[in-house]
Amino acid sequence: MGEIVPISSTAGALIAQDPEKEAELREQRIEEAQELEAKLKNINKADQRIYNVSGSTAGAGSGDFHYYRLIRRKEQDRLRKMEQDDKQKREREEFEAKRSQALTELEARAAKKRAKRLKKKAKKKQKTGAAAGAADDSDQEGSGDESNHGRAAAAAA
Repeated sequence: MGEIVPISSTAGALIAQDPEKEAELREQRIEEAQELEAKLKNINKADQRIYNVSGSTAGAGSGDFHYYRLIRRKEQDRLRKMEQDDKQKREREEFEAKRSQALTELEARAAKKRAKRLKKKAKKKQKTGAAAGAADDSDQEGSGDESNHGRAAAAAA
């Protein structure tokens, strides 16, 4: 008969044979764990809900209605707080989105102006360089034989 192989080692060997699938499964598990942590964090943050066991029904005692009002007020406060927290979170996210968009636009405008400045500077440098080069050529022409020698060397190159 065949050799007895534990299931866990076989499964590990199959996953190890396909590293892409292994990485994909690992990422999926990490993502699920993060979602679960976020849900647990929200559950723990929220105040616990108080259930009304008696209510304001007929046959309730004289003190039960006041207890019902107290519980109802606490529940309404809890819901109001949750809505307010959610609203603040949404406003914060919208603000961050607008801020990042404004920074991106500002950076784009700055890059455009920087390119324009550098282009203008290079053009000015080229213009002054050409003027300086023309002055150097006029100096060489006045020296006589050296200028002819320089032209011959340039022509040979």
